[in-house]
Amino acid sequence: MFSSFLFWGQTVLAGLALLTTVALTLQFGPPRDTVRALGLAFMGTLSLMLLTDALSWWGFFVIFHYPDIYGVYLGIMGFAWPAFVWLGVLDHPSQLQRKIMWRLPIVGALLGHALGTNVTIFVFLIGWVAGVMIMAVHYEKQRYVLRILATQLLVSIVYSGFLRTGHFTAAQICVAVWIVFTHRIVNAFLIKNHVRNTLGVRPEGASV
Repeated sequence: MFSSFLFWGQTVLAGLALLTTVALTLQFGPPRDTVRALGLAFMGTLSLMLLTDALSWWGFFVIFHYPDIYGVYLGIMGFAWPAFVWLGVLDHPSQLQRKIMWRLPIVGALLGHALGTNVTIFVFLIGWVAGVMIMAVHYEKQRYVLRILATQLLVSIVYSGFLRTGHFTAAQICVAVWIVFTHRIVNAFLIKNHVRNTLGVRPEGASV
């Protein structure tokens, strides 16, 4: 019975992540610029990681065919996130900055393959913290996403508590909430990017 909850929980999480990624693609279009590419790379990779986990519950053990696949996923997300946030907070990112940032997920994938999952999870955590620090430095312009990040931190603490006490279904619910909030952050930066690309300038007083 409990295993069944975990089985369907992982499947629902994978579906939720895929749904948010598709929704972003439909809303902002395919990744034809660096900011969109990085945002969709993060959400898409998160979707693939959860889908891989869900498939293992269905009996398709992708991980056995490529043991470091989670390391690659975490490496891509660990490098894509700070790159996405950095370009997101800038009012006018240069072409050089864009060219450098969109290559970082490739570096992350190679690093994840070389180091494996156990080490690369720390790369992901460092990348996430780096993104938070970038937004904290630009606090006046990033109050909306920082409020979401504060909520995500609380959700992460609750998730850790549920995981330690063996309440895995409740932990999965926390992951679902975390995915929704991550979608909101990515959506906020992509809206700003769309306005920036459309108008060529950032509207006075606008913030994300």
